Amino acid sequence: TITRSGDETIIGNVGIGWESLAEALSSPLMLSTSKLRVIVNANTGNGVWTVPYAYYNGIYVGHGCDERKNWFCIRGTTNLILDGISQFLNGKEILPKISGGDAARLFWIAGGEFSARKIEFTEGRAVRGGGSIYIISGSFVNLFQSHFTRSTAKYSAAIYMLASMTANYVNMTECIFKENLVHAALEGGALGIYGDGTNFVTVIKSVFSTNKFTSPGGRGQDIFKQSDSSVLFDVSNTYDKTGTVWGMRIVCPSY
Repeated sequence: TITRSGDETIIGNVGIGWESLAEALSSPLMLSTSKLRVIVNANTGNGVWTVPYAYYNGIYVGHGCDERKNWFCIRGTTNLILDGISQFLNGKEILPKISGGDAARLFWIAGGEFSARKIEFTEGRAVRGGGSIYIISGSFVNLFQSHFTRSTAKYSAAIYMLASMTANYVNMTECIFKENLVHAALEGGALGIYGDGTNFVTVIKSVFSTNKFTSPGGRGQDIFKQSDSSVLFDVSNTYDKTGTVWGMRIVCPSY
């Protein structure tokens, strides 16, 4: 179904499988709207939508997408909102899952705006950084009550942020980062904050659990911040006893 609310074109009732999700992501915007909101329901099929290996660099939100580089390009907007509807089984909340099938990155954000609420990003894989999400300069990312699980990359298995000339603004609230794995390199088991520019990163009331390296002695088992040009607001988060944050400059209280 396609409806409109304010500045948003809203796609609901996304069907089973990647093709249904791809169709939703490719939907043209309704007149006088600039944002695309896609609603995925964990009660649909097995509640999992898997990015195929043909798009191993991820679903691209932003400017300059080139399909020859194995991205799935979203046309017509640089502002994507993913909205999840949960399933409840035996009192446990199950979120709808966007998966990479342990073969593809999930999202690439390049100067675009991306928001997600109650989505599990799982089993993403990247050769270098960001098995779930790769973020580059000029992007705005807001993540709320979402889970990042079992993704793999050389650096920063769940989310990799890289800022140069233009700042990134990344906000994560009440998210869970669990069982993400960095192999070969030893930085940022879950999150990595990189570049000579500024990443403004806020992480609030989130949980980091069993994010790992393939070998001991790494830096930032949960979060790695490369330089003081970026700012990390770390507020009321929970880390494993073995978890670490490397290079963090706390600019507001951490409880």
